[in-house]
Amino acid sequence: GGFGGLVAAVGSAGGFGGGSGGSGVGFGGDIQSDCLLERKPKHEKHPKVAGPGAARKPGEKPKPKKGDESKWSYIEKDRWSITLDARNTVKPEEVDTKDEAIRILRTHPEKYFGCQWIKAPYVGKAKVFPRNCIFYGTGWEESQSQPEAFGAMKAEYCVLPAKIPGPIRADMYTTGCLSQFSQFRLSSKSPGRQQGLCDVPGLKLIGDVDPGDIRQGEVGDCWLLSAISAVAEFDGAIHKLFEP
Repeated sequence: GGFGGLVAAVGSAGGFGGGSGGSGVGFGGDIQSDCLLERKPKHEKHPKVAGPGAARKPGEKPKPKKGDESKWSYIEKDRWSITLDARNTVKPEEVDTKDEAIRILRTHPEKYFGCQWIKAPYVGKAKVFPRNCIFYGTGWEESQSQPEAFGAMKAEYCVLPAKIPGPIRADMYTTGCLSQFSQFRLSSKSPGRQQGLCDVPGLKLIGDVDPGDIRQGEVGDCWLLSAISAVAEFDGAIHKLFEP
């Protein structure tokens, strides 16, 4: 398996190594025998593992965790409503009353982003919004149309204190090329500090590494993510990249 028993690192015309059978035939060029590299012994390799993601269906996300109950906060605002992006295809769940919507949200805040309701004398169903909806902006705002008719509540997990202790030392990329897209000026966000970025239980730099954890989003970087996923199949390989 792999690139063969012996891999040629350099050829006179730029060769790259043997085929799957280890014949010593590369992608091009003659093999230079004094540049052969032996494969690591089996006991020195990272063992290949299948993490919990292997049991999930393609496209299925890991089950959300509720985390520490005491770190959930529920923010209620009068005249506000939940805002969905035009691209959203996930329908909110409708219930009869405000109390029922709040009960569902408080019971499973890891599954639901928030809820909204219609206030008397207006009539309508209350709605509970799953977290896999595509939200617009922060996900809620003061209602622009008949604000007196709406009320909303949002569930927020406080992983870290909202205020960052001490000064922030921004690097040249944060204040440079990453601070602007087209004509728009962008601001930086801190994960887990109630700024709408990774405000979820179990936030870590590196947790349980699993090849199935990859989520591409809308950036065309599948070539990079597929390589990271392949490396993640080997136990400890990702952690090794971050060792000092």
